[in-house]
Amino acid sequence: MRESQPLAARVASSVISAGAVASFLAGRFAADGPVRTVSLSCASGAAAIAEAVRALRLGQCDIALCGGVGVDVDVMTLAGFGSLGALSHRGISRPFDVRRDGFVVGEGAAMVVLRADVSDGLCQVLGVGRTLDGYRITAPDPAGSGAFRAMQLALLEAGLARVDYVQAHGTSTPLNDRIEAAAIGRVMAAERPPLASSVKGALGHWIAGAGALGFLCACEAVSSGTIMPTVGLEKPDQDCRLEHVMGRSIHEKVESALVNSFAFGGANCSIVVGSPG
Repeated sequence: MRESQPLAARVASSVISAGAVASFLAGRFAADGPVRTVSLSCASGAAAIAEAVRALRLGQCDIALCGGVGVDVDVMTLAGFGSLGALSHRGISRPFDVRRDGFVVGEGAAMVVLRADVSDGLCQVLGVGRTLDGYRITAPDPAGSGAFRAMQLALLEAGLARVDYVQAHGTSTPLNDRIEAAAIGRVMAAERPPLASSVKGALGHWIAGAGALGFLCACEAVSSGTIMPTVGLEKPDQDCRLEHVMGRSIHEKVESALVNSFAFGGANCSIVVGSPG
């Protein structure tokens, strides 16, 4: 005879609310600090990391598990992106390439453990910048003011004028790539351009998980000096003037890196990471 279970034990957390998933995960790890679920479309993962940084700085916790999960490969979501003209008709992700025609949706999760004590960590968060375009729900500000201010605020908090590497939002859409490249150039106009690449060329756009994945790529660059290329980028668009990493990974000393995450709805989040200590 099967042992009966109470209804509460048989109900999936995700059925109750999106926030219940974070609470369930926190319960599994016996984490009793603040629990938050961030829903900002493509900026969700980076914004969740920014929220964790804030909680650590305020002393609300001494360790945090944060990140993002992208599970958007379904008919309704793809139909919505398709109606906006955001998807690649060729099914190829080519950030910053002259032939790019839209993004490719990917799925995945990226999680990060942050601690108040960074003495023996791989890298540390030096600055965070968050802004809102306030333009349109489905299109970025053509002037790139929101992206510019997010990067500017992150650099200001980090006390830096530039970084060695940018893990770009780089979605492979004609408008977004051009706006981001121009904004990066404006923010660091007085110095030589930083190296730049986008992981979306290799793994597609994870939507809510994208910012957390980009954060891990930036941390890898700082901790090991490995900078991944933008897969699919062969002929850089002249309107996307950056120091692109193409073809294969390179190894350089990276003391600081910036990750960008810009979303439908106009939410922007930029994070600067650097060596610990």
